Amino acid sequence: ARPFDTILMDFEMPVMNGPDATKRLRGLGCKADIFGVTGNVLTEDVMTFKANGADMVLYKPINLQTIEAAWENMERLRKM
Repeated sequence: ARPFDTILMDFEMPVMNGPDATKRLRGLGCKADIFGVTGNVLTEDVMTFKANGADMVLYKPINLQTIEAAWENMERLRKM
């Protein structure tokens, strides 16, 4: 099996919310970049995602340019 490079994790999902799923993935040893995705720009939502292991939070609507910019930001952060 090939590991994932990036996981896009929606905040609101039917069985488990995005922050909880992110926390569970991190607990299982997931090293992939996890980008939380939300339609809410509330600071609380961003902080909840990050506290549970999201590397970055993107705001809906997203497109390929948004994801590419996030990858570039992650690359810059890794070089620091």
